[in-house]
Amino acid sequence: MPLLVGTDGSAKMSKSLGNYIGITEDPVNMYGKVMSIPDSLISTYYQLALNYNQEQIKELKTILEINNPMISKMKLAFLITEKYHNSKEAEVAQDEFISVHRKHETPKEIPNFEIPFSKTCRLIDFMTEANLTTSKGEAKRLIQQGGVEVNELKIMDPFSDITLVNDMVIKAGKRNFIKVKIASQKI
Repeated sequence: MPLLVGTDGSAKMSKSLGNYIGITEDPVNMYGKVMSIPDSLISTYYQLALNYNQEQIKELKTILEINNPMISKMKLAFLITEKYHNSKEAEVAQDEFISVHRKHETPKEIPNFEIPFSKTCRLIDFMTEANLTTSKGEAKRLIQQGGVEVNELKIMDPFSDITLVNDMVIKAGKRNFIKVKIASQKI
């Protein structure tokens, strides 16, 4: 029985390695994770995740040689998302992916991160506190590589201080977004 390679393209798919696509994930994350697999794994995913037979795989490989692999990968992501959810949710996930990754728009639904009051802090500290990164070192590298935006403004200085205000949107990497929410003050 062949093992399905994870989204990193090298090791077997594993939750402990962080390169997995969970079957209970929400449709948008599932679609996005399938889209992150290397192009070299497209036919393998069709075979192992969707049970395509050898004739269908041969036809797919011919199509991949002629066309842009993005078309086949988007179809793969749609079919896998549809398999574990439904066609309507797969369509919404596809629209969200196109909106965020092709048109570079902010997603419609962003998880909130609640803080007790507006404050000024170092961006790398907040990114770690809000679980946008697993460490300050990772946050620093992501900022230096141009992968962090605050209200659609790219931040390049890893030692930047930011003032957290209500409805501030922070993007870390390609798919991690949070919206800052200030807890309501009780009198």
